[in-house]
Amino acid sequence: MQGLNYVAGVFLFYLKEEQAFWATLYLLEKLNAKDLLKENFETIHLLNYQFEVLLNNYLPAVSNHLNGQPVSVSYITTPWFITLYSYHMSLPKVRGVLVP
Repeated sequence: MQGLNYVAGVFLFYLKEEQAFWATLYLLEKLNAKDLLKENFETIHLLNYQFEVLLNNYLPAVSNHLNGQPVSVSYITTPWFITLYSYHMSLPKVRGVLVP
């Protein structure tokens, strides 16, 4: 899975090696993170659509500003979803999201 190296890196930073392995396997198999990169990127498209709808509903001024820009919001959000935010957030914040 593309971006998995960032997630595994966070796990290895905070967990023992065996725990990191099992956490990664759990993420891929039980939480279906492997589905993020299925053919045609259906899950990524769905997440981007949901993000845009939520952004429009809760932060319409931000949504309007971003919609007026020459790039799609998905250009920003896709790396977030692929790396489960581990690339763009500080380690302490990512730990709160990924590590139990």
